[in-house]
Amino acid sequence: MKTLTNVIYPAVAVAVACFVLSARANANEPTPNHPKRRIDFTANPGQCAPERVKLQGELHLHFKKEGPALVPSHANFIEFSGTGLSTGRRYVASQVNVDKEKQVDFKNGSGAGKFVLEFHVIGNPNPPGKPDPAPNTIYRFTVNYKVVYTFQNKVKTLNLGDPKVCCTPRGCLN
Repeated sequence: MKTLTNVIYPAVAVAVACFVLSARANANEPTPNHPKRRIDFTANPGQCAPERVKLQGELHLHFKKEGPALVPSHANFIEFSGTGLSTGRRYVASQVNVDKEKQVDFKNGSGAGKFVLEFHVIGNPNPPGKPDPAPNTIYRFTVNYKVVYTFQNKVKTLNLGDPKVCCTPRGCLN
């Protein structure tokens, strides 16, 4: 039992320290109302595209004041790359949207908010001479993140959550 305690307590302490440092790092960004976050995951778009797609990039989010609250105003990719893992097909991001399901609560000088960040991914056919199983087909899918943030005059913490991938151009509605 003592060995288990010796393992669990240090693990919990490390997890808490990582959380605190992550929140503090967000609060100390040079432009806290314009945070940047890395996107790096492999999408499995299923029926939207016949291959898994590696997505990477740097997302730049922008918040604005509305009265005492901070709300998302827009977002854009500083860089983005998408690569089909079986075909090498290039995928690009378009139409980054922060206007879905916005909710903001503000009380006693601080607040919290959430919204859905969404972007579309488009895979055009490979150029002639490069193998492509569907050379006349454009593949499209949508990626959504449920974003949660806190603020006190500036964005303090921001969590993108896990990506959700779907085929509808209207987004991944619950």
